[in-house]
Amino acid sequence: MGFAEAWRGWVMRRRVVVAGGAVVALLAGGGAVVAAAGTPAAVHREDRFLEVSEGVRIDTSFFTAGGSGRRPAILLAHGFGGSKESERSRAEELARDGYAVLTWSARGFGQSSGQIGLNEPEREVADVSRLVDWLAQRPEVQLDGEGDPRVGVTGASYGGAVSLLAAAYDKRIDAIAPQITWWNLADALFPQAAQGSSAVAATPVARPAPPLWRRSSCPPRTCPTSARAAARAVRAAGRRCSARPASARGR
Repeated sequence: MGFAEAWRGWVMRRRVVVAGGAVVALLAGGGAVVAAAGTPAAVHREDRFLEVSEGVRIDTSFFTAGGSGRRPAILLAHGFGGSKESERSRAEELARDGYAVLTWSARGFGQSSGQIGLNEPEREVADVSRLVDWLAQRPEVQLDGEGDPRVGVTGASYGGAVSLLAAAYDKRIDAIAPQITWWNLADALFPQAAQGSSAVAATPVARPAPPLWRRSSCPPRTCPTSARAAARAVRAAGRRCSARPASARGR
C-alpha cells in the first residue's frame, strides 16, 4: 500500500461531526449510479424486521442501486413522531448516489415494537449498534475490518440525537451528520419547565442551542459547518473532531 492510499484510509477512519452538512461527503467510495441510457438507475428496496433485543423487532428498509459491488453505508434516522417511511425518498436518492442505505422505525414508532425510550443508551442507541452489526453482514456494504462496515449516520431532531449518541457508544461509526437536534431533552419537551396546556401556550419559544463547538472536543476553527468544510478540517488538522457526550468521553 502506497503512502497516498494509507493516508486516505487513515483520514476516512477518523470520526467527524458534520453540523448541517451531508454525511456522504465523508464516506469514500460513493458515486452516482446511472443506467446505460443516462437515466437514474432503479432502486432496490428490501423490507424486513430485525430482532434487536428479546421481544423487540425493528422495521427496516434497505436500499441499493446499481451493481452488486460493495459500497459505503448510511443509516438514515427519522424524527420524533415519524417512521422509516418519512425517509424513503431521501434514502432512494442516496442509493442512486452509490450508497447502501438503511432506514428504520425506532422502537415504538411505525411498525416497530417496544416502548419509546427517548434515545436511551440501552434501547435506541443499542438498537443502532445492532443495525451496524447487520450492515457488516451484507455483501453490498464496504468493510473496514471484520464486523466493521464503512458507515455514517444522519438524521434530524430525534434522529439527529441518536446519531450523536450512537457515535459516542459505537466506535465503528465513521461519520455523523446530526441536524436540528435537541441538546437537552427535558428543555426541548418542557421549555423553561413549562407544564400543562396553559403553561405551554404562555411559554416563549425555547432558547436556541449553543454552538456545537462549545459542547464538543474540537476547537471552533476545526468544527465543520458543512461536509466539505469537515473534510478540509480533518485533512488540515490531522486529528479527531467529535461531539461526544461528556458522560461517554474516554470510552
